[in-house]
Amino acid sequence: MKIYIFGKKSMDLVEQIYLTSKALPNEERFGLISQIKRCSVSIPSNIAEGAGRNSKNEQILTK
Repeated sequence: MKIYIFGKKSMDLVEQIYLTSKALPNEERFGLISQIKRCSVSIPSNIAEGAGRNSKNEQILTK
């Protein structure tokens, strides 16, 4: 259940980052904005990967 809550909150964060990045200057589109978006998507991806682990020991080792 906790993983679901973290996953949902992380997806909400990604959505907010995408919306906020639209306000940044166009000159940053291929630099800073691209990097911020890639970084934000990695958060829920890492949570999902951790949730897919088989044992608690594997989850602890990946932190």
